[in-house]
This record gives sequence, C-alpha cells and structure tokens, in this order.
Amino acid sequence: MAYFLILNQNNNVSFYETFAETTRLPYPRPLSPSAITRLFQRIELRDAQRYFLLMRSYLQEDEDNKIILALDSTSISSYSTRLTHIEYGKNKDDDALPQLNVLFLVDQKSGLPIFYRFL
Repeated sequence: MAYFLILNQNNNVSFYETFAETTRLPYPRPLSPSAITRLFQRIELRDAQRYFLLMRSYLQEDEDNKIILALDSTSISSYSTRLTHIEYGKNKDDDALPQLNVLFLVDQKSGLPIFYRFL
C-alpha cells in the first residue's frame, strides 16, 4: 500500500485497483479492498505517535542541521461510512465521494511527514 501511495501522487485509494493492474508490484498479487481496510484498521494512534517521535529524532540527528520543510494539503476520497472526519466537498479528482482534507508538514529532503492536521 505504501508503494501505491508513494507512486500515485494524488493518493486516492479508489485508484488502487487500476494502479495494480498497470504496475508491476513488488508482491505476488494486488490487495483486495477488504485487505486494504484491515491494513488501515491495524494502524493505531500509538503507532502514529511512535512514528513522529522517531521522525523528530531523525531530524535532530541531521548532520547539516539544515532542515527544509514543505507544506502540502490534499483531499483523500473515501468509501468509508465510519471515519469521523469524512465530509462531502469539492476535491481535485472531481469524484462524488466524501473526503478527508489533510494538511502535512514534510521534511523536504526525505519527503517524510513531520506534522499533519485534519481539516
């Protein structure tokens, strides 16, 4: 899933099936929608908090002490009916799905997120 999200610039998970059909994947077969759901359900708040603690440590150990940050916002369309931050709105993909708007602050060198906020 990370492979798809990195290579697919708009990060719209509804495009995963088409992506999997046209891209040589580093695993035997594409993930099913239920497998994707189970994968995302396994990510807990403590996992995200641990990631951001590790990211902070990574940034503090930067040998040049020159950190360049980039700000990015995106909308993520979803078929989910259980996500609390999902709302209908106008997104870049022009699909009629509810969406989650997210603002990211990323380390420009690595592209890894340092901070995020749901909007």
